[in-house]
Amino acid sequence: MSSDQIKFFITDSADRGFTGQSGWNSLYGFGKLNLAAVFSEAIGNPADTYTITSDIANGYSGITVTLSGTRNGSLITPAGGHFSFNTLPRGGDYTVSANALFYHLSPPVTIHNLVRNQTIPAFSAAAGQGLVAGNMNDLNGHNLAGVTMTLSKPGLAETLRD
Repeated sequence: MSSDQIKFFITDSADRGFTGQSGWNSLYGFGKLNLAAVFSEAIGNPADTYTITSDIANGYSGITVTLSGTRNGSLITPAGGHFSFNTLPRGGDYTVSANALFYHLSPPVTIHNLVRNQTIPAFSAAAGQGLVAGNMNDLNGHNLAGVTMTLSKPGLAETLRD
């Protein structure tokens, strides 16, 4: 284990050790740090698995969420927009990203050295606008007039007429 990882576990455990406080706090003393718990979590059981969870803001469904890194996977958000990736190996590095046609979404989130269940900030999602232009052609390449085309995505549909 590197010195940076040890420092992270000590600082992180200290942050969580003071109710309503953040970081080292001389008012409450430095003695509340349980070093046995710090190193137990730091060393841990290599067979432990964890979960990364989050939401899509506004509860949008149909958003593709991708996990890459030590393990890879993807899913499509259900109604309500909540998602999770389960049984991820301890110590892995992961990037979670969201993508959907007709939406602008916040940037990916990266987690290094996963050692506990993580809830990442919700992805913001805003409906975007696009332009579709062109011609409908028959098999011989001739333009077709009077064609109706519908572009659709769950929760969004647009009908175009020539």
